[in-house]
Amino acid sequence: MPRIVIGVPVYNGASDLERCFRSLLAQDCPDLEILVSDNASTDATPEILARFAASDRRIRIIRQKHNLDMSANFAAVNDAADCEFFAWRAHDDWSDPDWARILVGLLQNNPKANLAMSRTVFYHRDYSGTVTLEHAAPATPADDYARVKLAANMQAEWFYGFYRHAELVRVFNRTRELFPNPWSQDFGVLLHFVLSGRLIGTNATAFHSQENIRSMKYRPAHWRVGLSDFLRFCRVAHIAARESGLPLGPKLAFYLSLPKFAGHHTEKPRRILRGWVKERLGGTGATRRARPRRGGS
Repeated sequence: MPRIVIGVPVYNGASDLERCFRSLLAQDCPDLEILVSDNASTDATPEILARFAASDRRIRIIRQKHNLDMSANFAAVNDAADCEFFAWRAHDDWSDPDWARILVGLLQNNPKANLAMSRTVFYHRDYSGTVTLEHAAPATPADDYARVKLAANMQAEWFYGFYRHAELVRVFNRTRELFPNPWSQDFGVLLHFVLSGRLIGTNATAFHSQENIRSMKYRPAHWRVGLSDFLRFCRVAHIAARESGLPLGPKLAFYLSLPKFAGHHTEKPRRILRGWVKERLGGTGATRRARPRRGGS
């Protein structure tokens, strides 16, 4: 089986798949498999995938019978992969041709690292090719307090780096169990790797991403859901801190910042309180307008 797998969870991604797959097939590393989970797409996605799979044996496709939520579709490719190194790839992102080779090489040369990341270039969603932002790759934390500081400044795109697959499976499946809402689930996963300090970055290659709001529909719309997500996220964070090996001082600093940190990635305590008060006064207790929950990636 391939040592390297890039998993692509996709739902109705026909408009972006061509560029995504051209980028994946251009990767200059050997032993690469591209594993796709088509989340019961209703557009031209199945036809595009079949065409690419017919032209390159490195592509393997899983077709979901029913539409899953975003997290379940990400889990589908993660669970089906049989490899040493794994990365997710959203259907509307792409990377430099040397991206996989360089990041996997970092993990091979640094056995203590479990996650490798590159710099990220962001583009407008209007397909104009206009660069809106660029983030340098994070450096391995220099000390224990630097781990806590880095956790407070995590970027969502780090989730799309390369992992040692065995460790990712353990962390991702546990995070999904404790925090089932796809909203900010990526930060729950990243927290484990950041607090442990077992990550490495390079600016020698780049990951390219368009602005999107795929997971926005999963944001809590009622104070009760927001409170549940807040407490669940704190539980994930507590386990990550417990396993991090941090000494007492930095760990205490992290716990003191946890309410603000969890509120930033789930629902702010003041919004939860405001929703509770509204409900007590006869209102709905909503914290924001509800969004539909179908069509995960």
